[in-house]
Amino acid sequence: MSNPFDIIETRLKNIENLLLNPPKVNTENIVKKNDNKLLTKQEACKLLSISIPTLNSRMKKGLIVGYRLDRRIYFKSSEIEQSLKPIKY
Repeated sequence: MSNPFDIIETRLKNIENLLLNPPKVNTENIVKKNDNKLLTKQEACKLLSISIPTLNSRMKKGLIVGYRLDRRIYFKSSEIEQSLKPIKY
């Protein structure tokens, strides 16, 4: 059996190597914060965990902006995220 201190030293060297030379991250699959993907009403409701009547109410109050394309209504995902307000205690 090998010396436990040798195992610890090897692991520490591996950790140090990872900290000094972090692996490259593929940023292509990361969602951009300002992504303007269009969401349907159902998708917007799912994202906010609210019902469609609540979404309609927030649209009427001007809290959430919808965009009409023919008979359908869409929402920009970036605007949905911006409509969320931080809680102040």
